[in-house]
Amino acid sequence: MSQANSIAALQKEAQAEVGKFTKLLKAIQKAISKEFLLILMSLVLAIPISYFIYLILVDWLGEPVLEQLEELTDEVPLFMWCYAIAVGGCYFSRMVFSAIQSITKKQSS
Repeated sequence: MSQANSIAALQKEAQAEVGKFTKLLKAIQKAISKEFLLILMSLVLAIPISYFIYLILVDWLGEPVLEQLEELTDEVPLFMWCYAIAVGGCYFSRMVFSAIQSITKKQSS
């Protein structure tokens, strides 16, 4: 009888570990999904921002400065550089927002 009790106890422990593991997998899946959506949002949001920056640069900078920029960027269009900077800025601001949010959650708890 004691062997049956020990087997039942081992099965309960195993089921508890499986439950913990599935909770962990769900949490990881949720975090990855959230990060994917935030990266996608940053990529989409960066398009109008980069276009706005590009228009400002083209309007305010003279032709000699634009030619020098093209030489420095190895013939990569200026809009692509503006887009890369805008994506980095959007993602960085999201990370700062998340950091501030996590700090305020810890202080309120």
